Amino acid sequence: MPADVAAKGPVYAQTYRETWSKIQGQLTRMMSHDAVKGRYGSAMLLCTEGLTDAELLQRLANAPTDRQRAADAVWDRAYARIAKDRGINATSAKILVAQQGITPPTATAQKILANQRAFGGGKRSAADERADSVWDRAWANKGKGAAR
Repeated sequence: MPADVAAKGPVYAQTYRETWSKIQGQLTRMMSHDAVKGRYGSAMLLCTEGLTDAELLQRLANAPTDRQRAADAVWDRAYARIAKDRGINATSAKILVAQQGITPPTATAQKILANQRAFGGGKRSAADERADSVWDRAWANKGKGAAR
């Protein structure tokens, strides 16, 4: 139990234990269900919302798969990298990408990003100055043409 919860008193501690036990029980039940396979991350988030098992399964059908969540995380890191390189915030980077015509997650873009050295796909790390940036790789491979 987190120390800050315990410090608030016994009522908070008991509520925390009961809530945690309920979430843990539901998560354990749900993990063996076929509909949850490939959507474990979404299932964990939905379990914290206090839904019944039926409601959770219904909402899970529209929830992203673990692979989609991983691809989104890569794109979020890519936007953050663009933002850092350009000295802007991540929202501005997303707008910049949209304005300049980079197509967000497509099969081709996901393949490029999966092999991206800057995000651990190769031997170089993001800290290595020689690592390609996601921006450069995506732009160079856009339309299978040269970078503009």
